[in-house]
Amino acid sequence: YGQGTSSSSNLGFNQVLNYNYSASPGSNYSWTSAGTLSVPANKVHKIISGSSYRIYNGQDLLTYTAIKVGEHIVFTQPQNNNAAAGTSILFCPIWLSGGSQGTDYQVYLYSPNASSTTLKGSLSIVEFNVE
Repeated sequence: YGQGTSSSSNLGFNQVLNYNYSASPGSNYSWTSAGTLSVPANKVHKIISGSSYRIYNGQDLLTYTAIKVGEHIVFTQPQNNNAAAGTSILFCPIWLSGGSQGTDYQVYLYSPNASSTTLKGSLSIVEFNVE
């Protein structure tokens, strides 16, 4: 593992992390901030899985939702009339570095609806120590 320098380090398993997120969108067809994912100094996070869904007018809906960390889309479920409808797309693994100071990444959830909607998402992460 290299961090942009000529020196290299090893990664040692530290722990498994599972996070849940929830948000209420402010506008239609938009990404809504759902929280922060903090990678501590001298740690690396490997996002191995993610999922999202929306509760619209009391119904759990799996279509047309997504979750991203920073600018990394983790998971998306296309809308019904899309050619990929019914297909979940997972863009993992995603590696995030805490660097020497620690790094915060914003977590976003996506929905086409704003009113009467609650967004839900989750991330499964393996945390490594940089040794």
